[in-house]
Amino acid sequence: MAQRDLGQRAQQFREKWLVPSGGWLAELTITLSGTTGVWDLLILSAFFIASWIIIRTSPMEIGGILGLLFDLTIPLQYSNDEGLSEEHRYHLDGYWPVQLIAFAVEGLSFFFLHPDLFTLIVPGSRNGRPNRTTRMDLPGSYSEATYSVASSSSCEPDLGSESEASSPGSAQNQTPSHRGQRSQSTNPSYLTQPSSRSSKISSKTPPPDMPACKHDPKAYEHLKKSGYSDPAIAGMINAMNQVGEDKAKKTMRTWTKEKKPEEIARRNKQYEDRARKAGLSAGRPTTTNTSSSSQPPPDTASTSGTKAPPSNMPQSTHFPQAYEYLSKKGYSPPAIAGMINSMNGTDRNQAMSAFKTWCDEKKPEEVTRRNKQYAERAKKAGWSDSGGSSGAGSGSTGVSRGGLTSLKMTKAKVDPNIHRELKKTGYSDYAIIGMITELNKMDEKVAKESLKRWTGEKKPEEIHRRNQVYGGQVEEQAKLNLAIPESDIKRIAARIKEIKAFANDRRTQEEVIGLLKNPPNKGTLINVVNVCLKEGIPIKLPPDIAAGERLWLHPDRKEYVHDIEIPQWRVALLMKSVGRFLMDQDEFAYIVEKDGERTIDERKYAKFQTENAKWEKYLKSPLSRWDMDNRVIPLAKSLQFDLGDGLHGGGKLHLNVNHLRAQKQTIKDRLGVSGDMVDHMYKTLGDMVSRDKAQETLARWLEGKWKPGERDHFEKTFPYWKVV
Repeated sequence: MAQRDLGQRAQQFREKWLVPSGGWLAELTITLSGTTGVWDLLILSAFFIASWIIIRTSPMEIGGILGLLFDLTIPLQYSNDEGLSEEHRYHLDGYWPVQLIAFAVEGLSFFFLHPDLFTLIVPGSRNGRPNRTTRMDLPGSYSEATYSVASSSSCEPDLGSESEASSPGSAQNQTPSHRGQRSQSTNPSYLTQPSSRSSKISSKTPPPDMPACKHDPKAYEHLKKSGYSDPAIAGMINAMNQVGEDKAKKTMRTWTKEKKPEEIARRNKQYEDRARKAGLSAGRPTTTNTSSSSQPPPDTASTSGTKAPPSNMPQSTHFPQAYEYLSKKGYSPPAIAGMINSMNGTDRNQAMSAFKTWCDEKKPEEVTRRNKQYAERAKKAGWSDSGGSSGAGSGSTGVSRGGLTSLKMTKAKVDPNIHRELKKTGYSDYAIIGMITELNKMDEKVAKESLKRWTGEKKPEEIHRRNQVYGGQVEEQAKLNLAIPESDIKRIAARIKEIKAFANDRRTQEEVIGLLKNPPNKGTLINVVNVCLKEGIPIKLPPDIAAGERLWLHPDRKEYVHDIEIPQWRVALLMKSVGRFLMDQDEFAYIVEKDGERTIDERKYAKFQTENAKWEKYLKSPLSRWDMDNRVIPLAKSLQFDLGDGLHGGGKLHLNVNHLRAQKQTIKDRLGVSGDMVDHMYKTLGDMVSRDKAQETLARWLEGKWKPGERDHFEKTFPYWKVV
């Protein structure tokens, strides 16, 4: 056990200090460690001793120059790398003033002190400088950069079939040229975390998606009393989890003793930004569709300052994060709505060309002109900046609840009476709604030409084709609107008021019911249904909609049920590692050199987007024990990513995961084991021969008793790769 503890500490040191550093010393240390098998800390100690001896025994001039070079190499590397400079900006802001003062002190010492004393000061000042520049507020880097040394392999999971599974191989070493090409992840939907709004209920009760502090179980309560916001607390806790216990407690005291309102406001803003970069959504409800991919954009600028899109913002069929990147370029929400509608009405190549032009625009007058132009188009299409739904322009197909018998006919701006003409030509009601929606996205001249062509069509096969093309999506929307009967909606509305997570949040109650009545797409409907299922509200979907979807506590055809959910903030971090892994694969590396300039390979970009979206949708959905063992854990292991604890599930016996979670702390205390060890024990518990046997074993663990040889068995079978 002692050797394992040392190995785990060495791995933890690598993950929390060396990997996020990204400097040449960290990379060299990891490379040597992987080659020789010697722990990172020992290699760093050897570097330290060697540098001390060299500087201490060198002449004054050589010692001073070597010390200066040692101080400047890594900070200059950070400053000259776009990705690293952003991550370590907090360190660099504090480093340079201290560096200048130390350089001045050493310069004076060179002229006034004995050589032996001078060569003692030079290496001695290097030891204290890192501590001086860290400050009280944790620098917390959330990039969660990962490092692996195994060979690469294909990353193509067949998410449609559970009988075949594959996971990415080990990622290639991250080269400096790729550090700036970091995958951006969308903020996770609050609908996949049922109670992220419940922080309003009590200042002592954290939201369910609030990360737990491993150093102080009451960290949320103390920080909340001190006046910090939930998103900022999430960022603070995540920062503390990345450092040692002593440093975390010292920083915690600094935060909780703060009395100046301006300092609290500053930290709120600072750590809210860091939480957003890390994908933490505690206290910030958003309604992003979880099926959206989190691909890197053509513009690799940081997304830290982007606001969430309005709830009625249309979803781009070509670029799921179009709003985020257009917003950063200065376009207004109404204009972005018009731009997205315009792109949705064209093919992918035309959309890609227009999108790149808009994102590359540098002239403010052009941005202003497009803001006015596309805002007018959005307004004509029926889009409203009020945040509510407003017809076809907001991405709606115009189908209200009730299906075909109560279709909400959108009026065409070119001819309000066009429905009668299209109906006479032979088009279905569903197709007519789709056609009118498309007409409203076009320029008036193009719309009139298309309308003339459609009404003049004489070929039955062409009319049938258009019925399928334009009516398919509308008909699918009508099916979604009828997926849950009105009687079930009323029952759910009554039950949801009794759920603690929603009891004091009327806005969320109305939003959930509204999305069940008129879901904008299938992915959102599945998310909301899973929220209700996790809260114990039964919902039955039609077989054609439920087919192939992962629903909470539904069987997975492998003797397990979908009863495991990875926290959304951790999925966001994992997706960054997946994105970097894909960028290391030639078939997905879409940023290429052409004629001396970096450009985007559209074919590879499309493949990257599709693959990234598959993994993100899969990881955000409810998982089974089979999924964890055969896909998720191998993926995390190949990327050297720590999934955390609590992902055990109920096994083949379908044990109640909430009951197991409630007993976890008692078992840890009475048996003297870690949380990861309890998870390992729970896996065995869920696969026992009977529920009676499992209940008997669980009762014995709660009493703090082991069977002979039982502890040794669990220690021998504990997964060694796990980072704890």
